[in-house]
Amino acid sequence: MYQEIKSLDCNGERLLAFQKDDKWALVSPDGFRTLTPYKYSMMIDLSVLSSNGIVTYWNTESYPLIAILENGKWGFINEQGKEAIAPIYDHDDVYGAGDCPNFIDGYAAVKLNGKYGLIDMQGKTVLPFEYWYFEERVSDHPAIYYNARKDAGDGLSGPDELLSTKGKKLIDKEYYSFGEICDSMVVVWAGEYSNIKYGVYDLKTKKEIFLGAYEEVRNLGQKLGDKWGFVKLDGSVLVTPKYNRAYQFGKDRLAVVDVSANDIGRYECVNFLGKTVTTQEYNHIDYYPEEYNGFYCREVNIYDQGKYRYGYINYRGQEIVPCEYSEDEAKRLLDIYLREHGYISD
Repeated sequence: MYQEIKSLDCNGERLLAFQKDDKWALVSPDGFRTLTPYKYSMMIDLSVLSSNGIVTYWNTESYPLIAILENGKWGFINEQGKEAIAPIYDHDDVYGAGDCPNFIDGYAAVKLNGKYGLIDMQGKTVLPFEYWYFEERVSDHPAIYYNARKDAGDGLSGPDELLSTKGKKLIDKEYYSFGEICDSMVVVWAGEYSNIKYGVYDLKTKKEIFLGAYEEVRNLGQKLGDKWGFVKLDGSVLVTPKYNRAYQFGKDRLAVVDVSANDIGRYECVNFLGKTVTTQEYNHIDYYPEEYNGFYCREVNIYDQGKYRYGYINYRGQEIVPCEYSEDEAKRLLDIYLREHGYISD
């Protein structure tokens, strides 16, 4: 008997993985041929993982490799069960499958002997294993970058580097660290930890914007005192800081702002002119919009009489599904709306 059976997508072919005695083997689509021995602690379909191993989005391509964990080390096999990249890369049991390497644009961030680097799909090292810190940064395109840090060699950490998925250094100037990325704008932290200056760096023009003018910059909203607002890219004020928190603008040209007067979260949306466009306050508004063939909408909810009521707003802040349904029913009504207006079809 098998403990578990799951399907895997590799190189456009649907395969099977069988688990027996806590070990996995790759099996042919018909279930009759075992392609590998039962020796893997994990066997993971890369097409359903983000680069840090957490299932947050679906990759659009079918990868020619399957991630495997053998004797506590990550490696990769192909659809025939042949070893493509030897299992030599570090794994931390604390994270389970959460540190599974994944390929983005043909390159994967992996850890070897405690240091991070990049490899290609043939297992060739394209970025040396000399980084002790390597974290994914996701912009709103979506595009993915890496915030990496080397050991300075004197027991202290060196400045951070912003790298492309192919290991290219994107900013030559040294910064203490990097924050959120929106389009070509990157939040930068300059100075030392005890005296950080915040600003924005434009990857297109290679210029800093309003560095040091604000106490903190996150999600491209700016903080003065204990309030958040927005500035234009020339540093002039768009929205005077007055919110408890301000989140970055999405592709629908709206930003979520926190207008809570107490511990209960209350949120609105503002547009590029700094005008509030939502007709009421919500307990939650999705920070990023959903897109359907160029149409944008966000899920909202209100907590009322011991339960949440859900709805959807459009890019103008108008409720296209009134905020009065269960979450499943609101999704069903959104689907009807999208079909009636031609944004999706069968």
